[in-house]
Amino acid sequence: TQETDRTEQSHPDTAETAYLAVDGMHCSTCEVFLESEACRRDGIYDAEASYAAETIKLVYDPEERTEGDLLDVVSGMGYHARKRDDQPYQDAGAVSRLLVGGIFGMMVMMQYVALVYPTYFDSGLYYPPAQAEMIAEMLGATSASYFYIVMGIITSVVLFYTGGPILKGAYVSLRMGQPNMDLLVGLAASAAWAYSTLAIFVGESHIYYDVTVGVILAVTAGSYYENEIKQRATDRLAELTDAQTDTA
Repeated sequence: TQETDRTEQSHPDTAETAYLAVDGMHCSTCEVFLESEACRRDGIYDAEASYAAETIKLVYDPEERTEGDLLDVVSGMGYHARKRDDQPYQDAGAVSRLLVGGIFGMMVMMQYVALVYPTYFDSGLYYPPAQAEMIAEMLGATSASYFYIVMGIITSVVLFYTGGPILKGAYVSLRMGQPNMDLLVGLAASAAWAYSTLAIFVGESHIYYDVTVGVILAVTAGSYYENEIKQRATDRLAELTDAQTDTA
């Protein structure tokens, strides 16, 4: 097994071990990616990452690497490495991505609710028959492509900005050959976006940007909530450790 291989692997007597905290890990695939990429670097003999503990253990050559170098190595992989005693990295972009995604996503979904979805049902269910027919003709006209192009631009912000971490996770899983949830979500959102964008330019009226927006926002909001709970739990554990009595 991989754990056995690590145990049996020998390192020079001069090798040193460093434990770093890593912010930005969001699945077990990140562990494999960090370990693989770290071991490719000169002066690093072995690496063992833990998603649950958000920590990476590095066995390195002190003549080639310093602990400061190790921070740069891990951070250069797209994560944020720090000493375990340092304060956790506050990703202000997480809130920004969620807010921007919510605002732009709402702009897209309002158009679907007001104009697109009514065309999916029998005439007269949402609007009077004459008005419903007029909306259907408007969306089916050639000039409607400009309406869909604007929605496509707005959806692109949600997909590539708000969904950036998801697409990154999908890329990592593909690179490591280990499919994960990010790959599934990224494929669904990207496929809907790509199909809809292509459909606009071939004159198709069935556009599914709402799928992209819905999937990205649901997963991003869930991930943000999960990280907040995890951080609160970690803080409580730290408080509990500080409150322990050392002598009696």
